[in-house]
Amino acid sequence: MSTKLIPSLCPYCAVGCGLYLVVDKGKATGIEYMTEHPTSEGALCPKGNAVLEILNHEERLKYPMKKVGDGFVRISWDEALDMIAQGMTRNIRKHGAKSLGFLASSRCNNEENYLMEKMARLLGSPHVDNCARLCHSPTVVGLGAVFGTGAMTNNLLDLENSKCIFAIGTNFTEAHPIVTRWVQKAKDNGALVIVADQRITSTSWMADIHLRIKPGSDIDLLRGMMKVIVESGLADEEFLGSRTVGVEDLLQSLKDYTLEEAAKKTEVPAGDIIRAAKAYAISPASALLWQRQKPGLLRRSSLAWSSCRSTTMARTS
Repeated sequence: MSTKLIPSLCPYCAVGCGLYLVVDKGKATGIEYMTEHPTSEGALCPKGNAVLEILNHEERLKYPMKKVGDGFVRISWDEALDMIAQGMTRNIRKHGAKSLGFLASSRCNNEENYLMEKMARLLGSPHVDNCARLCHSPTVVGLGAVFGTGAMTNNLLDLENSKCIFAIGTNFTEAHPIVTRWVQKAKDNGALVIVADQRITSTSWMADIHLRIKPGSDIDLLRGMMKVIVESGLADEEFLGSRTVGVEDLLQSLKDYTLEEAAKKTEVPAGDIIRAAKAYAISPASALLWQRQKPGLLRRSSLAWSSCRSTTMARTS
């Protein structure tokens, strides 16, 4: 029998759902669900179910296309490579090597990105970029500053045991549907879900508390929640004193910040901010979810930093 099942991972997002590729005579012809995978448990979202389209879709480009007039015509690989080499050479001679820019991709493997970087250096260009620099570096800065490492502190399976889940800046039911399964398991076990999002989404439908914040006021909300936690005596002072640095500066920054100011800037009623802050702080096992934001690099870094600060302030077991 020539058909084989090859274990693999869906490449579309960082959830990393497992699947089997059905391979017949060296060609992937279908997928099978990996029920034993710890995260996806045999489930896939629409992106995962359509993963083979990246290989087999009829509209996939199979050869180089050259722009001619208002359309494109097929050319050979030799002609395409010659055009690229000649264009780079002209640009270097006219503007210098630093005028060249190279964009790598998270869709490429390590070896492919490595070779692109080496080609850029060979040609004398220092300009090599990747989408991850924009969408992940703020998180790395925030997590690194607070926890010492730029990676998540728990796995998705831990969500099932959470008693309070705070989601800010994420619409996970649409962006990462498999995560929804674990949030729902937590809800089935009695967890309270808080969602901070100005929109009404399928994620906000899961919320027990929906904080419809004004766009761009994420940090104001988090500062307001921290203010409530501190003034209500819910901060873990022993943990803050022995396991953190900079807590004095944080507390000083909250000294003149009022709940009324937070409510005004976020357009969220003060009572809702109090309810969310206390629910998160008194929970014996809280979880914080967020994904990449759109308000700009520095603001995303601050959001990640502030979110992590609120996590350490109300430390849960």
